[in-house]
Amino acid sequence: MTRRNFLQTSSAVLAGSAILGTGKLAASPFGLPIGLQLYSVRDACGKDLPGTLDAVAKMGYPAVEFAGYYGHKAPELRKMLDEYEEDKR
Repeated sequence: MTRRNFLQTSSAVLAGSAILGTGKLAASPFGLPIGLQLYSVRDACGKDLPGTLDAVAKMGYPAVEFAGYYGHKAPELRKMLDEYEEDKR
């Protein structure tokens, strides 16, 4: 087995094991949820932040890290995030 094959196989196994049978992303080894940095979807956030947060939540990400607030105030953001937290209960 080459080093490249080993890394590809290891990555695939880790990715597969991170997604449990529930479709949710597993917690990291440190006990923290696996989140998404919203910079990776910044164009979508700029066009429709609530819709993007909805899509991210449906993908199974229990946490996000903002990369800007796209014109929204902190209370608005808190309300959006609280709605997704309530959906998980």
